[in-house]
Amino acid sequence: MSPSVVALAVSLCLSQSAAAPAPVEAVSTARTAAWVASAVGLLGASAAVSVVAGSRPHSWLVESSGRPVPLVTTAGFALGLGLNFAITHLLLPELVALGDSPTALGSAEAARAEAWKRSRWALLGAGVGLVGMTVGAGLEQAEFGSGQGLMLAGLLVVLVGAIVFDVLEATGAWQGYLASRRAP
Repeated sequence: MSPSVVALAVSLCLSQSAAAPAPVEAVSTARTAAWVASAVGLLGASAAVSVVAGSRPHSWLVESSGRPVPLVTTAGFALGLGLNFAITHLLLPELVALGDSPTALGSAEAARAEAWKRSRWALLGAGVGLVGMTVGAGLEQAEFGSGQGLMLAGLLVVLVGAIVFDVLEATGAWQGYLASRRAP
């Protein structure tokens, strides 16, 4: 082997080791448990707020007129899904700071970016379910019994999409946080 190749290999190794960041400590089990508990609490609170806010338009209309209007019910689901998205996507990544320690800090922005990368398709799926519910509600409004199947199928897609969104948002936020941890 020529000395220039050896020198090049040695210089590359030295430059790589100098550029590599110092390894950070692993997140402790207690900090991970604190984040998981707070994430589950936030997801539960987000779901509760979404269900209550989303059911109010339907309840007010039934109480005042005595009959349900499918389009209002669908609008309530859209309101609930929007609230769930806003609360979860904006607040959950901020909770990753519970994993920080004096020797390693992570980034809420990186957590939010990774969470969005993982969960956006589930949110899109829930949106498609809302479109199905809206079309079914319009058919139901025009003729009783004509849109119930489409409304129920759309409802199933919305519920599955919302649950998958929450799970992927939480796992994505934590993985994004772990990838962004650096020594202060």
